[in-house]
Amino acid sequence: MRFPIVAFLIAVLVVCLAACCAPALDRGNNPYGIVTFFPPSFDSTGASLHAQLARDLVGEWGYVRQGMPLADPRAMKRLFVILRAKHLTPICEGGRPAPALQDDRGWPLADADGTYRTAAKSVAAQIAALIKNDVRVPYLEVFNEVNETWPAVKYARYLMDLSIAVKQVDPAIKIVSSGMAGSGADYYDQMLTAVPELKRHVDLWGLHPYGANHPPSYDDDATCLRAYEWTANALRKRGLGAVRFMCTESGYELGDRRDARFPRINEELRAQYIVEAYTEYWAPDPRIQAVTCFSLWDQPGNAWSGWDWIRYDGTPRPVYEAVAALNKPAGRDWMPSGRCTLQGVVRDRVLKIPVPHVFVYTRPGLYAAETDDQGKYAITGIPPGKYMVGAFNDRYRPPRERQVILGEGTTTRNFDLTRVGILSGNMEAAGGASGQTSVAAGWQTADGQDHPDWFRVEAGTAHSGRCSQAIGAGGAGVSSRAIWLAANNLSVEPDKVYSAEVWVKTAGLRKGKGQGAGVRLQFTDIWAAALAEGVVASDGEGDTDWHTLTVTMQAPTGARRLRVELFVDADAGAAYFDDLFVDVAALPLPSDYPRHSQRGMATLSGQAKQPSYSSSKSY
Repeated sequence: MRFPIVAFLIAVLVVCLAACCAPALDRGNNPYGIVTFFPPSFDSTGASLHAQLARDLVGEWGYVRQGMPLADPRAMKRLFVILRAKHLTPICEGGRPAPALQDDRGWPLADADGTYRTAAKSVAAQIAALIKNDVRVPYLEVFNEVNETWPAVKYARYLMDLSIAVKQVDPAIKIVSSGMAGSGADYYDQMLTAVPELKRHVDLWGLHPYGANHPPSYDDDATCLRAYEWTANALRKRGLGAVRFMCTESGYELGDRRDARFPRINEELRAQYIVEAYTEYWAPDPRIQAVTCFSLWDQPGNAWSGWDWIRYDGTPRPVYEAVAALNKPAGRDWMPSGRCTLQGVVRDRVLKIPVPHVFVYTRPGLYAAETDDQGKYAITGIPPGKYMVGAFNDRYRPPRERQVILGEGTTTRNFDLTRVGILSGNMEAAGGASGQTSVAAGWQTADGQDHPDWFRVEAGTAHSGRCSQAIGAGGAGVSSRAIWLAANNLSVEPDKVYSAEVWVKTAGLRKGKGQGAGVRLQFTDIWAAALAEGVVASDGEGDTDWHTLTVTMQAPTGARRLRVELFVDADAGAAYFDDLFVDVAALPLPSDYPRHSQRGMATLSGQAKQPSYSSSKSY
């Protein structure tokens, strides 16, 4: 009699573990959302600031929608930890198979029988790999505005095959059809006429109801914010009465006046229209799962400033402030919840001070939180069970994941992290970013060419480790020889002061009319255009021992990343560089620690230049 009991207990355990890992969707509906851009090049602190703007806008478990690297489990895990720490629900736009299964336009290749089962299985394999890495995608939107480029019959067959294949891997995932340009009504009618069984395999129907310069009440044609009514009518003709919509893009572009009967869209009118749309139409309509307006903040630099809700300099526009001020439904976590809490404090291992903007997470599940200014975090709502706990902030070396068993109540786990700065490291290995063999890994020559006669990674000469970067002088009348390295996008926080420090020694250096051996710190915008810079060069000539060069500057308006250049501007000789370190100036540089000494300092400020940019987006 004991065997059935054991089997029953095992079955219960399996069900509990599955519940702990699988998303529980549609338990609450906060329909507010925004289109975001989180490329892998964002550093964790910048991504935190970007995601917090989204969270303050859309509210608890509101939606963010963007293209996501489904084929890159590591990048997806990082992104999902950040979004879950901010209590945001992701809509993942994607669904492309492996490159070998795409044509030259990026569309999936059909099998010989006209189906897309092979391509669909490729996407299902991506989802399976994500699950192995503790990433559970709640909503998968399959492509974007296909009604402008892809025959309806082909997309319908691919969408159905993909849904079947993906749900065999993860039955809980919700399949969202492409956000169609406009209402997509005619295109959906063609899809369901050709493949009527598709209606059993789509969970939510996507569309992009842009309003031109029409008020939200306008519904004379599909160029309106209520275009989903046109979509609903088309689906009803094909036997779909009860439907749910994902409006994964919507909104207004500043300056639009395509319909002369209505006023031009300006900041105030856009704010008024979007508030009216959410409060009078979108939020009250039970068919609307989410509306993710386009777009939050064009940090990658796609020239969509006429659509953005955050200005180039990071300040909110009226539409952002108006929507952020609205009362919103609380929403619910899209993963199963429990009554366990994991809390703790994260500190700098050397300085013994709290570290903010550290993302702490548990797996399986990816429950997450972010440390505050006191280094404190608290992950709430975790189901009981055994988890691994990890943490990351790009300016610190990630700790090893630890195991923790969570029962009812609160468990504490603290972390001490080792700081590595925004940019850091010695010159141990050759291999520049462009395949250059004469410069250290990650660095590039100023002209992009490999110059073994000018540069080399010098073994046996180092401040620490085994190697340094040697740069030879060009001679009288020759421009300086330089290498550079840039931080990730959004590495710069507004108004903060940053320091760049590098160790340098010289051999037979004769400056002549040049500056000598030096370091240049630049602040750039998202297009890598320099906004401000400071330069400091070594006073010494001839042979000098290892000493530091340091530049300290405040970030100008519009700065988003840092660029460091090491150069030799001299008539003869060479300089050796090692142990670059860049970080916020409020924290001591490595040479300030007791084990180091003898550092030089230059404090400079720079004037910001406002870049020019244009706005364009096609419908």
